[in-house]
Amino acid sequence: MKTLITLSFILLMAIAATPQEKNYSDLTVTTDSPLALQLYNQGVEDLVSVKISEASDNFTKAVELDPEFMMANAMAAMENLFTNHPDQFKAYANRAINSKAQLNESEKLVQMAMKKMVDDPQADVTQYGQELVSLNPKSYFAHQLLVTFQQMARDSEGIIKTCESMLSLTDKPGPVYNMMGYAYMATNQLDKAKDSFEKYLKAEPDNANAYDSMGDYYAKTQDFDNAQQSYMRAYQMDSTNFMISQQKAEKIKEQVAEK
Repeated sequence: MKTLITLSFILLMAIAATPQEKNYSDLTVTTDSPLALQLYNQGVEDLVSVKISEASDNFTKAVELDPEFMMANAMAAMENLFTNHPDQFKAYANRAINSKAQLNESEKLVQMAMKKMVDDPQADVTQYGQELVSLNPKSYFAHQLLVTFQQMARDSEGIIKTCESMLSLTDKPGPVYNMMGYAYMATNQLDKAKDSFEKYLKAEPDNANAYDSMGDYYAKTQDFDNAQQSYMRAYQMDSTNFMISQQKAEKIKEQVAEK
């Protein structure tokens, strides 16, 4: 859902449009456009809620308003990387790398990670996430970026460790339990995976992604009836962002029919 809070927008536009650092959660970003900042913040929130199309839209609009907005370009790049759009990834990553904004030390680390990823798509950029967390030990978003880099490196044990730290940094642990669930599945710790996904469902019972994730767990353990039910529940709750859940349910149905 695209959200523009009119009153906040009016107040922000009253501020002189000079380069400034603004705070998203607890990690600062640099932009000279208040509206671009607002769109970026909404985009990050959309990503956390697994509203991928909305996130992409908001990052794109943020970059259009402020082409030098390094973090908006970086987030757009990573979103395109994970949705398998390599050309768009390179375009946004290069804009992040070439940004002329006066960046803080945390942003420079993200920028260096982008450069290494462009030079070598298989590069392990975990070190930049670790340095980011060292600079911002109380930052939830810094930890989230570290997890993103660990996912790229397929470091499931590292993800579990980072997520354990993240639980103490938020009063909304649902997304953390979700990441832990997948990391536990990747390391074949299936009981812990189930427990994590159940905690995700309990924390966010109205989030379609919680049901899609539970469906992935059931599919992994070959509990196909529950997998189909979970996938269809996700699709029924949010058919825009979770058409893939319906596709997963159909694929399972075909596989079961073939046996």
